[in-house]
Amino acid sequence: MKQRRYYATHSEVLALEQAARRAQAVELWRLLTLAGRELKLLAVRGATGRSETPGEPSAPVHRRQLNEPRKHDMRRSIIEELADSLPVEMRARYAGDIAAAARVEPLIDFGLAAWDFTVRVLAHAFEGAARGLRAAARSLDFVARRLAPAH
Repeated sequence: MKQRRYYATHSEVLALEQAARRAQAVELWRLLTLAGRELKLLAVRGATGRSETPGEPSAPVHRRQLNEPRKHDMRRSIIEELADSLPVEMRARYAGDIAAAARVEPLIDFGLAAWDFTVRVLAHAFEGAARGLRAAARSLDFVARRLAPAH
C-alpha cells in the first residue's frame, strides 16, 4: 500500500519562514550582545594595559569542557526558539523534525567547541613561534652590532 505524503501548505511554509527569521533574529541579537561585551572588555584591557577593569578584579575564566553537557544559562537553543514561535498545530506536526534537530544541535556545539579549541592551540603555537623568531632577531641584531666596524 502506498503511503500518502503530506506537503506543507503555502501558509505553513510562510509561518515556518517567519518563525525561523524570528528565532534567527533573537539569536543574532544575543550573539551581538555577547560580542559587544567582549569588545568592551578588550578595549578596557588595551587602554589600561591590564587584564582587569579598573576597580574590579578579573573574573575567573570558565570555559566549557568538550565533554561537558551544554548549559542553557545564557541563551536558549535556536531550535527551542523556533519551536516556541511556531503555531501549535505546526509544532505538533513537525515535532519529530524539531526533536531530530534538537538531538543534532549538541553535536554541532561539540564540533564548534573542538574547532575553537583547535584554533586557540594553533594561535598559541604561532604566538610562541613569533616570540622565538623575535628573540632570535634581537640576538642576531646584537651580534651584528658588535661585529660591525665602528666608524
